[in-house]
Amino acid sequence: MLLLGSLTASIHAGIIDDDINLACDYYLIAVTTTFAQDLENRLSDDRQHKARITYDVVKLVEGRLAPRLNPQEIGWITDTKITLSSGYMSYGEKIRINRQSGVAVVSVFVDITKPNQFISQQSCTPRSRKALDNIITRHNREIKESTSDRKF
Repeated sequence: MLLLGSLTASIHAGIIDDDINLACDYYLIAVTTTFAQDLENRLSDDRQHKARITYDVVKLVEGRLAPRLNPQEIGWITDTKITLSSGYMSYGEKIRINRQSGVAVVSVFVDITKPNQFISQQSCTPRSRKALDNIITRHNREIKESTSDRKF
């Protein structure tokens, strides 16, 4: 049993070795695993090729303050893709990131009888968490400075 557990652990080690932080045009994405997820991913037989993750997505919108990245949503990661589909955007929207090409595809679920509708595609680049935080800080500073001239 111990040998099986260590074999499963070595399979999962390659799926997500460390936190993943990405800048995908105006989407900033932070992916991590909690201690409980890491343990569950390593011990679950049905998770040999995928792992559960925790993530957050901040969408930078002109004129609107952006919140700090705070991974709380649940998604999935495999050797080839990251799937993010929760309440961070409108109901039914999903981001799939191809880990080989670095391309993120945003789509929306419209109807059970129709395929997902394509919204956009962005190229993603890995960044440090600090770099993503700095992007958010600059974005918010520009908005605050542009509105500071108002009297009310």
